[in-house]
Amino acid sequence: KMWLFFFMFAMVKAIVPRYRYDQLMRIGWKVFLPMSLGWVVLVAFLAKFEVAGGFWARWAVGG
Repeated sequence: KMWLFFFMFAMVKAIVPRYRYDQLMRIGWKVFLPMSLGWVVLVAFLAKFEVAGGFWARWAVGG
């Protein structure tokens, strides 16, 4: 079991790229922030106009 765990850990470490701090900040500002703001707007729209039943959208907003 330990060899399998070690092998999987080594493969993940070898395959996943390393990001520098400036690259992580660029991804955060240019990708994740607009995506999350768009998601908030979408859920608010669905909650306001009760699209697709409306119940799950109200629950996601917290009301």
